[in-house]
Amino acid sequence: MRKPDTDETIGNNVHGISIARRISMQEAVNGMRELGHSWSKTTLFSIEHNTRRLLASEAFDLLICLGYDPEKDLMLIFGEPPSPADYSMQRCGRCATKVEDAWNVYLGALEVAEKSLTEETEKGEITKEYADAQRKKLRTWERSMSEAIKKRRYEHGTGTIALKTS
Repeated sequence: MRKPDTDETIGNNVHGISIARRISMQEAVNGMRELGHSWSKTTLFSIEHNTRRLLASEAFDLLICLGYDPEKDLMLIFGEPPSPADYSMQRCGRCATKVEDAWNVYLGALEVAEKSLTEETEKGEITKEYADAQRKKLRTWERSMSEAIKKRRYEHGTGTIALKTS
């Protein structure tokens, strides 16, 4: 038989990781239904508030619904809850990954734009002046992002990076 506080820890952890991922109860419930569980918002609420136990098979699937890897992250549900700092670090890591992904998409688009400008200029479809103006705009976007990152690195408070795109 489990200790009563274990169920409470599990409920708190389920609630905490849902919030950390910014996934609503309805989104989590929909995900669980897609995986074959007959969950409702009441089911999730009951687990979070220690009035219903979470089955092991549900824990695995819930982690999938919340964007975690159950094989690596199972202790997020069953272990001691991460601290607020841990959740913040996880969120920063996810955001950094999104920024990196977006940057790589941008670099691909930049390469295509540069190639298109060159090809269209060579074919006489656009003027050299127009192509140069567009290349200047491309450099301005990159410079704005770079300057915003540098500025943020030297600031000591919290805040957002404001990017200028024109």
